[in-house]
Amino acid sequence: VSADTYSPEVDFGIGLIRWLSLDSGAAVWTEAVEQAVNKGRASKSEVEAAIQSKGFDSRVFARKMCKLYEQDYRNRGSRK
Repeated sequence: VSADTYSPEVDFGIGLIRWLSLDSGAAVWTEAVEQAVNKGRASKSEVEAAIQSKGFDSRVFARKMCKLYEQDYRNRGSRK
């Protein structure tokens, strides 16, 4: 359950998040949280696949960072 002020991308396209207005009131939020607790969960593999497909996998991020540092290092060396 999340406030509808957040970007829908935080759901990674899985459809797990229920969006509510902050003005909905405590009763609506309470009911939504209770329903979410009782709702079935996405499988771990489904969540991992969604995260990887969006480029948020830590291994993918580490490779991207290494490439950026390598490029910067090469660029600095060519300036000398």
